[in-house]
Amino acid sequence: MISESTLPEKPCIHLDENIHLLNELLGADISWDIIHKEFHFGGIRMYSYCINGFFYTQSLVNILKDVSRIMEEYVSEHDKIEIQKLQSYLNTHISFVQVSTASNMRDILYFILSGPIVFLFDGLQEALIIDTRVYPSRNPSEPEVERVVRGPRDGFTETMLTNTALIRRRLRDPKLRIELFRVGKRSKTDVSLLYIADITNPQLIDEIRKQIKAIDIDGIPMADGALIDYLTDQKTKWNIYPSVRLTERPDVAATALLEGQIVVIIDTTPEALILPCVFLQHVQHPDDYHLSPFAGTYFRLALLGSLIISIFLSPLWLALVGLGTALPQWLMFINPDNESQIPLTLQLLILEFGVDIFRRAVVNTPVPMASAIGFVSAVIFSQLAVKAKLFDTDVLVYTTMCAMTQYATASLELSNANRVARVFLILITGIFSVFHLGWLGFLIGIIILFIGLLRKRAFGIPYLWPLIPFNWEAFQDILFRQPFKNKAHRPSIFRPIDPTRK
Repeated sequence: MISESTLPEKPCIHLDENIHLLNELLGADISWDIIHKEFHFGGIRMYSYCINGFFYTQSLVNILKDVSRIMEEYVSEHDKIEIQKLQSYLNTHISFVQVSTASNMRDILYFILSGPIVFLFDGLQEALIIDTRVYPSRNPSEPEVERVVRGPRDGFTETMLTNTALIRRRLRDPKLRIELFRVGKRSKTDVSLLYIADITNPQLIDEIRKQIKAIDIDGIPMADGALIDYLTDQKTKWNIYPSVRLTERPDVAATALLEGQIVVIIDTTPEALILPCVFLQHVQHPDDYHLSPFAGTYFRLALLGSLIISIFLSPLWLALVGLGTALPQWLMFINPDNESQIPLTLQLLILEFGVDIFRRAVVNTPVPMASAIGFVSAVIFSQLAVKAKLFDTDVLVYTTMCAMTQYATASLELSNANRVARVFLILITGIFSVFHLGWLGFLIGIIILFIGLLRKRAFGIPYLWPLIPFNWEAFQDILFRQPFKNKAHRPSIFRPIDPTRK
């Protein structure tokens, strides 16, 4: 059985041996989408390979007509075929396609499976690559998560070329670099590393580049999830908070590049990775920059408030209820009716899991039925649960408020981490509530979360920056929507080569 590991380094000089080798390796007689055909142009015997679905048929027919004509001309002018001269001749006579050569058998195999049409010649150990590929793709559409009222509506797609073009459209900077990597022994997924050469810290670029090259796996069909696992610091990989921000918006990715961060784009993924990314950067919403500084500041502060509510409201309420009669008179209204026989901690945990199950159910429900499922789950179930005294009304109110505020965050990764943090605080507060020390459990939970955030590093950068270590200029940019003319410096924590924007 022929495998990729047993491939010879160079093609054989005899065409029939190369055909037999590639046909067996590719399963060309079994896989209907592999097109392979023999040609005779100008008395030259050659064999072609390409993948059905990676080209427009009419375009390929036109290109083959040009190749036939040009090969006839080439043979009439030259005594023998020289692959480099043939490549140059084709490049100057074929319109709108790029012609290259490959002499390594693994490269030839990669090109066949990537989409270009590959020609092997009898008597030559090099192959001719004509890039005719057009990947199946959809048009850029509005992002599903990071929606805005004002601003661009185009979002990334599953095609890497489209995604890099969307960024190039916004950054016409000759210093913008886009490096290409292949990840996965079997999947050979294309991964692009984007940075601005005279802004981004070279040490950060080298670190990310080495980590991508060091990935040793058979494939990354899950794309961004697998890559994040490999890029995340091993010391903090079990920390629930993300070191990488995923964005569907090219304007957000372009802004990150200008701040000295790195963007990673993976083929087949409609999202880009922004790294490194600290905690408070996940809170920023692209809609803020399309509002006036005053309105943007108001909504930014409201977003920070919703972040605090989504983490602490339910466990704080549980801790205060545990104080009972020790509560001040003005806080007595928070005490529940205690109509349910289920402990409050268990009620909160059941509803947290219920909300997550409901969310997954809505995602997996066909669109025409999603509204009906939402109505039944959110209205009928909640009313029946209260009437049946399964849950107290207060528990439903606080759980709903937390679920609503967590989705105010633009970063889905941060909102998911906040959900886990909230469940952890509810659990540890509930355990201590058994001994009437719920407030102590709540404080211990906060301390554990804070220590985890304090110890976490995002590619060597303190995760709580600009709060710890404190940087007033950067911190006020987090709190307040600054006018663009006042933003004179890039974030210093990324150590950019050019720290000024003007």
